[in-house]
Amino acid sequence: LVDNLDSRRFSATEKLVPHLGPREDYVIYYQELQYYIKLGMIVDKVTEILSFDQDNWLAPYIAFNTEKHNKAKKAGNTFLSNFFKLKNNAIYGKTMENVRKYQDVKLMAINNEQNEKKFINQIRKPSFKYARQLGSSLIEVHMGKASITLNKPIIVGASVL
Repeated sequence: LVDNLDSRRFSATEKLVPHLGPREDYVIYYQELQYYIKLGMIVDKVTEILSFDQDNWLAPYIAFNTEKHNKAKKAGNTFLSNFFKLKNNAIYGKTMENVRKYQDVKLMAINNEQNEKKFINQIRKPSFKYARQLGSSLIEVHMGKASITLNKPIIVGASVL
């Protein structure tokens, strides 16, 4: 039965699966922890607590965009309505980017021996992820980043939710 299925419809993708077992060394925002405790979660052990100053520094920007979005929606201006909504979504998205998943993509023409050697050198690198042929002599090579800079404030995005 599985062999008869269209494999394109069931390609490998990441799935969100609930994990209801015990958690160890779990990092969580305090308001979220309070909510889970209220729902009945039992905390066995706390290993570390981080404290930080909190401020609604994004609130004026979010409120401005939300107000403009609502006005544009009432006026029937779909473009401006979507524009201001997406500005808020972009702020959240940029704070939650996982820079560890960034990739470099190179398009390589394989039309002579010298280019074939360059391609072989690329796939020998430890950062090589995969390659895909785009035509008779064009290959798309996906490489992981050789070094990453953790410069996205993920905790900001996590606290927004």
